[in-house]
Amino acid sequence: MGALQHLLAVAFLIFYSLAIGGFLGSRARRTVVLAAMLSATAFIAAADNLVHGILLTALAVLAVGVYLAVAWALKCVCEAALAPARMSYDLASSEMISALEEVEPGVIPGATVTA
Repeated sequence: MGALQHLLAVAFLIFYSLAIGGFLGSRARRTVVLAAMLSATAFIAAADNLVHGILLTALAVLAVGVYLAVAWALKCVCEAALAPARMSYDLASSEMISALEEVEPGVIPGATVTA
């Protein structure tokens, strides 16, 4: 692989990641999809063997998909592990809010007034 193929491969990966992400609006996403398709097509055309270029492009798409699946699974595991702590924090917060609502403004419970 020459420098041109490396550049086209990196461009494809960047454009493909932007295309499937939620960073851009619909018009910009269409432009990025077109750029990804053009860079992938140019990469395949620049390859010595077309089949190898197509397979490498397909493997890159598959690798991005596997990466996203692993990231999503880790996010779900972390959210499940933190759910009890978050629930106890929310419960404690709601108990504190209800206790504060019962107190009259300007009066500190349990404080003694000395004059």
